[in-house]
Amino acid sequence: MKNLLSKISFAQWLGLVLAILAVIFVFTNTNTTKITLYGLHLSGPTWLILLIILAIGWLIGLLTGRKRYRGN
Repeated sequence: MKNLLSKISFAQWLGLVLAILAVIFVFTNTNTTKITLYGLHLSGPTWLILLIILAIGWLIGLLTGRKRYRGN
């Protein structure tokens, strides 16, 4: 187990901590929110809207991120 934890980079630890903080932030916002987007009115729990926005941001980062070269 120690060997596995030592293989995790600082960036991965930072990403994990930020993801945990984002999830905590999302689930502590439970009130209802109204959003208007291009004339479309949406209403729903704040945590769900934030979770959807987080997922969209993650997907955009995944799709637009540059490929990293991993030499063996």
